[in-house]
Amino acid sequence: MLYMQRTLQSSLNKEFDDILGPLDFITIQRETLLEFVFPFSNGVVLVMADLDVVSRYLAKTISFLIRDFECRLKDSLYA
Repeated sequence: MLYMQRTLQSSLNKEFDDILGPLDFITIQRETLLEFVFPFSNGVVLVMADLDVVSRYLAKTISFLIRDFECRLKDSLYA
């Protein structure tokens, strides 16, 4: 249920890509944890972390890893 809700939330945000630019990630802070939602292909990558992490650093690191993976995947398909 949680994954479906986050996927819907991410897809609804795509409606604003032309106006605001593409979505990098969504951060949700709960009482006990942080949730990060990263658009990936036709779905999302959902990451949950402790509250004691540096959220901006973690989100940027994961974004970089996802983009790097997508680039390597495209390169391997066309090689």
